[in-house]
Amino acid sequence: MPRVRAIAREPVSRRTWRETAYAVVSLLPAIPAFVLALLGIVTSVLSIVVVGLPALAGVLLGVRSCAALFRRPARAILGWHWPPPGRASPPCCTASSSCR
Repeated sequence: MPRVRAIAREPVSRRTWRETAYAVVSLLPAIPAFVLALLGIVTSVLSIVVVGLPALAGVLLGVRSCAALFRRPARAILGWHWPPPGRASPPCCTASSSCR
């Protein structure tokens, strides 16, 4: 019986409304994120030719900053907190070699 009450109360709980608000608010930054994903696919195909490499680098920088558009509403609406991504390490830094 307690499980039935919990299931019946869940659609009208505060958490449900907060998550619904986050889903609605995150639709706005989802459009540029989708465009960046499409640009990433196109530039990865173009990166076979040297022309696509600078464009791919720009898209990857845009994607890293685009994630902040989803973090801010999550912190404000849902109360989720996580650190921003760290700096990308140069390609010379691998587990087997050390960077200077």
